[in-house]
Amino acid sequence: MPTRWRAPSLAAALLLLTHLSLGLDLPPQRPCRRVRSVFDLPDFASCRRWGAMGAEQARRDAIRATWGSHPALHAVRFFLAAPADPATLQQVEAEVARHGDVTLLRNVAESYFNITHQTLAALRAAAHDRAATHVLKADDDSYVRVAPLLDRIRAAPAERLFLGFVERPGGGPHRDPHSRWHVTPEEWPGDRYPPWAHGAGYVLSADLARGVERLVRPPLFKLEDVAVGEWVERVAADEGGVINYERDERFNFNGCRVHDLVSHYISPAGQRCLWDHLGNCMRCLGAHMRTRTHQ
Repeated sequence: MPTRWRAPSLAAALLLLTHLSLGLDLPPQRPCRRVRSVFDLPDFASCRRWGAMGAEQARRDAIRATWGSHPALHAVRFFLAAPADPATLQQVEAEVARHGDVTLLRNVAESYFNITHQTLAALRAAAHDRAATHVLKADDDSYVRVAPLLDRIRAAPAERLFLGFVERPGGGPHRDPHSRWHVTPEEWPGDRYPPWAHGAGYVLSADLARGVERLVRPPLFKLEDVAVGEWVERVAADEGGVINYERDERFNFNGCRVHDLVSHYISPAGQRCLWDHLGNCMRCLGAHMRTRTHQ
Protein backbone atom coordinates (compact mmCIF):
# COMPACT_ATOMS: atom_id res chain seq x y z
CA MET A 1 0.00 0.00 0.00
CA PRO A 2 1.26 3.52 -0.69
CA THR A 3 2.69 5.38 2.27
CA ARG A 4 0.42 8.09 3.64
CA TRP A 5 2.04 11.46 3.14
CA ARG A 6 2.71 13.71 6.11
CA ALA A 7 4.29 17.13 6.10
CA PRO A 8 8.07 16.85 6.22
CA SER A 9 9.65 17.37 9.62
CA LEU A 10 13.20 18.16 8.63
CA ALA A 11 15.97 17.37 11.08
CA ALA A 12 18.90 19.40 9.85
CA ALA A 13 22.07 17.59 10.86
CA LEU A 14 24.99 19.90 10.26
CA LEU A 15 28.20 18.03 9.61
CA LEU A 16 30.98 20.46 10.43
CA LEU A 17 34.06 20.29 8.27
CA THR A 18 36.33 20.82 11.23
CA HIS A 19 39.43 20.17 9.14
CA LEU A 20 38.92 23.58 7.54
CA SER A 21 39.30 25.59 10.71
CA LEU A 22 40.69 23.62 13.61
CA GLY A 23 44.23 23.48 12.31
CA LEU A 24 44.17 20.03 10.77
CA ASP A 25 46.66 18.93 8.18
CA LEU A 26 44.90 18.27 4.89
CA PRO A 27 46.21 15.33 2.87
CA PRO A 28 48.72 15.40 1.39
CA GLN A 29 50.77 17.41 3.92
CA ARG A 30 52.51 19.92 1.72
CA PRO A 31 52.59 23.73 1.35
CA CYS A 32 49.70 25.72 -0.14
CA ARG A 33 49.19 25.09 -3.83
CA ARG A 34 46.46 24.93 -6.45
CA VAL A 35 44.88 21.49 -6.59
CA ARG A 36 42.12 19.77 -8.51
CA SER A 37 39.52 17.79 -6.63
CA VAL A 38 38.21 14.33 -7.49
CA PHE A 39 34.75 15.83 -8.01
CA ASP A 40 35.83 18.16 -10.85
CA LEU A 41 35.35 21.29 -8.78
CA PRO A 42 37.22 24.41 -9.86
CA ASP A 43 40.73 24.69 -8.50
CA PHE A 44 40.95 25.72 -4.88
CA ALA A 45 43.76 26.57 -2.50
CA SER A 46 44.86 23.67 -0.31
CA CYS A 47 46.94 24.61 2.71
CA ARG A 48 48.23 22.67 5.67
CA ARG A 49 46.48 24.80 8.30
CA TRP A 50 43.27 26.80 8.10
CA GLY A 51 42.13 29.44 10.59
CA ALA A 52 41.20 29.00 14.22
CA MET A 53 38.46 27.84 16.56
CA GLY A 54 36.85 31.29 16.61
CA ALA A 55 36.15 31.16 12.89
CA GLU A 56 34.53 27.74 13.22
CA GLN A 57 32.28 28.82 16.08
CA ALA A 58 31.36 31.96 14.14
CA ARG A 59 29.93 29.74 11.40
CA ARG A 60 27.79 27.85 13.86
CA ASP A 61 26.63 31.07 15.51
CA ALA A 62 25.68 32.48 12.10
CA ILE A 63 23.59 29.41 11.31
CA ARG A 64 21.88 29.60 14.71
CA ALA A 65 20.98 33.23 14.02
CA THR A 66 19.75 32.70 10.44
CA TRP A 67 18.30 29.72 8.59
CA GLY A 68 18.95 27.35 11.50
CA SER A 69 16.30 29.28 13.44
CA HIS A 70 13.60 28.73 10.80
CA PRO A 71 10.42 27.56 12.59
CA ALA A 72 9.76 24.84 10.02
CA LEU A 73 12.91 22.96 11.06
CA HIS A 74 12.32 20.20 13.57
CA ALA A 75 15.87 20.18 14.95
CA VAL A 76 19.34 21.45 14.10
CA ARG A 77 22.46 19.81 15.50
CA PHE A 78 26.19 20.18 14.92
CA PHE A 79 28.54 17.18 14.94
CA LEU A 80 32.20 17.74 15.82
CA ALA A 81 35.20 15.46 16.12
CA ALA A 82 37.17 15.85 19.35
CA PRO A 83 39.95 18.44 19.02
CA ALA A 84 43.38 17.21 20.04
CA ASP A 85 44.37 20.59 21.49
CA PRO A 86 43.20 20.83 25.13
CA ALA A 87 42.44 24.56 24.92
CA THR A 88 40.30 24.08 21.82
CA LEU A 89 38.54 21.12 23.43
CA GLN A 90 37.72 23.31 26.42
CA GLN A 91 36.18 25.95 24.16
CA VAL A 92 34.07 23.33 22.39
CA GLU A 93 32.91 21.87 25.70
CA ALA A 94 31.84 25.34 26.82
CA GLU A 95 29.86 25.74 23.59
CA VAL A 96 28.22 22.34 24.14
CA ALA A 97 27.09 23.42 27.61
CA ARG A 98 25.95 26.85 26.44
CA HIS A 99 23.88 25.87 23.40
CA GLY A 100 22.98 22.21 23.82
CA ASP A 101 22.96 21.64 20.05
CA VAL A 102 26.49 20.31 19.61
CA THR A 103 27.34 16.61 19.60
CA LEU A 104 31.01 16.17 20.45
CA LEU A 105 32.30 12.83 19.17
CA ARG A 106 34.99 12.17 21.76
CA ASN A 107 35.97 8.83 20.22
CA VAL A 108 36.57 10.38 16.78
CA ALA A 109 39.88 12.16 16.31
CA GLU A 110 40.18 15.25 14.15
CA SER A 111 41.14 14.07 10.69
CA TYR A 112 40.23 14.96 7.16
CA PHE A 113 39.27 11.35 6.51
CA ASN A 114 37.22 11.02 9.70
CA ILE A 115 34.43 13.24 8.37
CA THR A 116 32.66 10.02 7.41
CA HIS A 117 32.35 9.17 11.10
CA GLN A 118 30.70 12.54 11.77
CA THR A 119 28.21 11.92 8.97
CA LEU A 120 27.34 8.50 10.33
CA ALA A 121 26.77 10.01 13.79
CA ALA A 122 24.41 12.59 12.28
CA LEU A 123 22.40 9.93 10.44
CA ARG A 124 22.23 7.78 13.57
CA ALA A 125 20.89 10.73 15.57
CA ALA A 126 18.22 11.35 12.92
CA ALA A 127 17.32 7.66 12.87
CA HIS A 128 16.53 7.76 16.59
CA ASP A 129 14.36 10.88 16.26
CA ARG A 130 10.97 9.41 15.37
CA ALA A 131 9.46 12.85 14.74
CA ALA A 132 11.81 13.50 11.82
CA THR A 133 10.70 12.46 8.34
CA HIS A 134 13.89 13.60 6.55
CA VAL A 135 17.45 14.52 7.43
CA LEU A 136 19.41 17.28 5.76
CA LYS A 137 23.17 16.97 5.94
CA ALA A 138 24.86 20.29 5.21
CA ASP A 139 28.28 21.85 5.68
CA ASP A 140 28.74 24.69 8.12
CA ASP A 141 29.50 27.07 5.25
CA SER A 142 26.27 26.20 3.43
CA TYR A 143 23.24 28.48 3.37
CA VAL A 144 19.89 26.65 3.20
CA ARG A 145 16.68 28.21 1.88
CA VAL A 146 14.37 26.23 4.10
CA ALA A 147 10.92 27.02 2.65
CA PRO A 148 11.69 26.12 -0.99
CA LEU A 149 13.67 23.09 0.18
CA LEU A 150 10.61 21.80 2.04
CA ASP A 151 8.50 22.43 -1.07
CA ARG A 152 11.00 20.36 -3.06
CA ILE A 153 10.81 17.53 -0.52
CA ARG A 154 7.00 17.54 -0.66
CA ALA A 155 7.20 17.00 -4.42
CA ALA A 156 9.49 13.97 -4.02
CA PRO A 157 8.75 10.39 -2.94
CA ALA A 158 8.23 10.16 0.82
CA GLU A 159 10.48 7.13 1.27
CA ARG A 160 13.78 5.79 -0.10
CA LEU A 161 14.65 9.37 -1.07
CA PHE A 162 18.21 10.50 -1.81
CA LEU A 163 17.89 14.12 -2.93
CA GLY A 164 20.73 16.44 -3.86
CA PHE A 165 23.24 17.19 -6.60
CA VAL A 166 23.53 13.47 -7.29
CA GLU A 167 26.29 12.14 -9.52
CA ARG A 168 24.96 9.07 -11.30
CA PRO A 169 27.04 7.27 -12.46
CA GLY A 170 29.42 8.06 -9.64
CA GLY A 171 32.76 7.61 -11.41
CA GLY A 172 35.55 5.59 -9.84
CA PRO A 173 38.50 5.70 -7.46
CA HIS A 174 41.72 7.60 -8.13
CA ARG A 175 44.62 5.13 -8.15
CA ASP A 176 47.39 7.71 -8.62
CA PRO A 177 49.34 7.64 -5.32
CA HIS A 178 50.20 11.32 -5.78
CA SER A 179 46.54 12.33 -5.88
CA ARG A 180 45.05 14.01 -2.85
CA TRP A 181 42.10 11.65 -3.37
CA HIS A 182 44.19 8.52 -3.78
CA VAL A 183 42.28 5.33 -2.94
CA THR A 184 44.01 1.97 -2.76
CA PRO A 185 42.46 -1.29 -4.00
CA GLU A 186 42.37 -2.39 -0.36
CA GLU A 187 40.29 0.67 0.57
CA TRP A 188 37.94 0.32 -2.41
CA PRO A 189 38.38 -2.96 -4.35
CA GLY A 190 35.98 -2.11 -7.17
CA ASP A 191 36.45 0.18 -10.15
CA ARG A 192 33.24 2.17 -9.79
CA TYR A 193 31.62 4.33 -7.14
CA PRO A 194 27.89 4.19 -6.41
CA PRO A 195 25.72 7.25 -7.05
CA TRP A 196 26.66 9.94 -4.54
CA ALA A 197 25.65 13.50 -3.77
CA HIS A 198 27.91 16.50 -3.31
CA GLY A 199 28.37 17.08 0.40
CA ALA A 200 27.48 20.77 0.59
CA GLY A 201 23.94 19.58 1.25
CA TYR A 202 21.71 16.60 0.56
CA VAL A 203 18.54 15.04 1.98
CA LEU A 204 17.80 11.45 2.98
CA SER A 205 14.36 10.25 3.98
CA ALA A 206 14.21 8.98 7.54
CA ASP A 207 13.74 5.36 6.49
CA LEU A 208 17.13 5.45 4.76
CA ALA A 209 18.72 6.99 7.85
CA ARG A 210 17.25 4.18 9.94
CA GLY A 211 18.58 1.61 7.49
CA VAL A 212 22.04 3.15 7.64
CA GLU A 213 21.92 3.18 11.45
CA ARG A 214 21.02 -0.53 11.46
CA LEU A 215 23.53 -1.74 8.89
CA VAL A 216 26.64 0.45 8.91
CA ARG A 217 29.52 -0.06 11.32
CA PRO A 218 33.22 0.85 11.15
CA PRO A 219 35.55 0.60 9.40
CA LEU A 220 34.22 3.30 7.10
CA PHE A 221 35.37 4.40 3.66
CA LYS A 222 37.34 7.61 3.99
CA LEU A 223 35.56 9.74 1.33
CA GLU A 224 32.31 10.88 2.94
CA ASP A 225 30.24 11.61 -0.18
CA VAL A 226 31.00 8.22 -1.71
CA ALA A 227 30.59 6.44 1.63
CA VAL A 228 27.04 7.74 2.02
CA GLY A 229 26.24 6.55 -1.50
CA GLU A 230 27.56 3.10 -0.60
CA TRP A 231 25.51 3.02 2.62
CA VAL A 232 22.36 3.84 0.69
CA GLU A 233 23.07 1.04 -1.79
CA ARG A 234 23.62 -1.31 1.14
CA VAL A 235 20.19 -0.46 2.55
CA ALA A 236 18.58 -1.19 -0.83
CA ALA A 237 20.40 -4.51 -1.13
CA ASP A 238 19.39 -5.57 2.37
CA GLU A 239 15.76 -4.44 2.33
CA GLY A 240 14.96 -4.82 -1.37
CA GLY A 241 13.39 -2.20 -3.59
CA VAL A 242 15.00 0.77 -5.31
CA ILE A 243 16.39 4.09 -4.17
CA ASN A 244 14.65 7.23 -5.41
CA TYR A 245 17.67 9.20 -6.58
CA GLU A 246 16.65 12.77 -7.37
CA ARG A 247 19.25 15.08 -8.84
CA ASP A 248 18.61 18.78 -8.30
CA GLU A 249 21.34 21.19 -9.32
CA ARG A 250 19.91 23.81 -6.98
CA PHE A 251 21.96 22.01 -4.33
CA ASN A 252 24.81 24.28 -5.37
CA PHE A 253 28.18 23.04 -4.15
CA ASN A 254 30.24 25.87 -5.63
CA GLY A 255 28.76 29.28 -4.89
CA CYS A 256 25.48 31.16 -4.64
CA ARG A 257 22.65 31.52 -7.16
CA VAL A 258 19.39 33.26 -6.53
CA HIS A 259 17.27 30.12 -6.98
CA ASP A 260 19.48 27.76 -4.97
CA LEU A 261 18.08 25.43 -2.38
CA VAL A 262 21.55 25.21 -0.84
CA SER A 263 24.43 27.61 -1.51
CA HIS A 264 28.01 26.79 -0.57
CA TYR A 265 31.18 28.61 0.52
CA ILE A 266 29.19 31.22 2.45
CA SER A 267 30.95 33.13 5.22
CA PRO A 268 29.24 33.96 8.53
CA ALA A 269 28.68 37.52 7.29
CA GLY A 270 27.25 36.08 4.08
CA GLN A 271 24.86 33.87 6.04
CA ARG A 272 23.48 36.93 7.85
CA CYS A 273 23.31 39.00 4.68
CA LEU A 274 21.41 36.30 2.78
CA TRP A 275 19.01 35.89 5.70
CA ASP A 276 18.38 39.64 5.86
CA HIS A 277 17.89 39.88 2.08
CA LEU A 278 15.76 36.76 1.55
CA GLY A 279 18.56 34.76 -0.06
CA ASN A 280 19.40 37.38 -2.69
CA CYS A 281 22.99 36.54 -3.66
CA MET A 282 23.54 39.73 -5.63
CA ARG A 283 22.82 41.85 -2.55
CA CYS A 284 25.59 40.04 -0.70
CA LEU A 285 28.52 40.27 -3.11
CA GLY A 286 32.03 41.00 -1.91
CA ALA A 287 33.56 39.98 1.37
CA HIS A 288 30.41 38.15 2.45
CA MET A 289 31.04 35.30 -0.01
CA ARG A 290 34.00 32.95 -0.10
CA THR A 291 33.60 32.21 -3.80
CA ARG A 292 32.12 33.80 -6.88
CA THR A 293 28.39 34.53 -6.88
CA HIS A 294 25.98 33.98 -9.74
CA GLN A 295 22.69 35.72 -10.35
